[in-house]
Amino acid sequence: MALSPRVRTIVGAPISPAMLAALGDFGEIPPCPGDFDPRGNFEHTYRIWTCHGYRESGNENVGYLKIRRLKGGGADIFRLEVEQRIRHDQGGQDLVKVEMSCRNNALATPVGWDMRNTFFGPEGEERVALAGAESARIILGEHTLVRNGRRLQWPDAKRLSTDWSLFEAVQRRPFRKDAGLDFDLLEGMGLLRKGQRLSYRGVYDSEGRDLGMKLHWFGQVGRGMLPYKYWLDERHRLVAAATLSRAYILDADAEEKLAASLAYQRGRYAGAKERRGA
Repeated sequence: MALSPRVRTIVGAPISPAMLAALGDFGEIPPCPGDFDPRGNFEHTYRIWTCHGYRESGNENVGYLKIRRLKGGGADIFRLEVEQRIRHDQGGQDLVKVEMSCRNNALATPVGWDMRNTFFGPEGEERVALAGAESARIILGEHTLVRNGRRLQWPDAKRLSTDWSLFEAVQRRPFRKDAGLDFDLLEGMGLLRKGQRLSYRGVYDSEGRDLGMKLHWFGQVGRGMLPYKYWLDERHRLVAAATLSRAYILDADAEEKLAASLAYQRGRYAGAKERRGA
């Protein structure tokens, strides 16, 4: 008997809230707290979702990104705590934790940070040999980065941001097309990407789909990086961001969904290992 062909419909469009809603991945955005203030203390958790190009299969939750903003250090400085966990094939994963001090400016410019990377194998075992830690601070005005005690020449950091800082900073930007930002970006706290620009693009066109909220969006383009898009609700809360095939979606259950995805992946790995007789 001939098998029916597997249906695979190409997505055929960049990631957007409308596309995510069509795939069933933009229906659980938590309501905005009544006391939310992008300049105050808050914690947001985003589900990290990837698209493999087809509507029916291959799209999956591969991690979460947690960002916590805490006032402190005077009016000019605030703290940003970042936790990102990513699942890899066969159930391995890596965990990044960053505690960052940021200037209270338009870019949340970092002035110092402590970062730790932890890696886990497919059975949950910690891969100690792969772990890493970094303590760094930027000396403003001296073109100097001190990283793990080593002094390095560094460009003037007055217009510096980071990919994680922007998740905070974009929420404080006005919804005005004449208020673009030019800056340099420290990607993953390690790679300097010069010549970036963040611009407000207007009210998001949901293509006739009811998203349950009105969204505004910003675009980021620049040298050495794929473009990013950021979607904010009317309260300036960042509810989603996307670049290429990866999306960050505000989701209170992001950690639980990753745990379920991880358990499934590890089960597949264990089954394959048993079949090999390992």
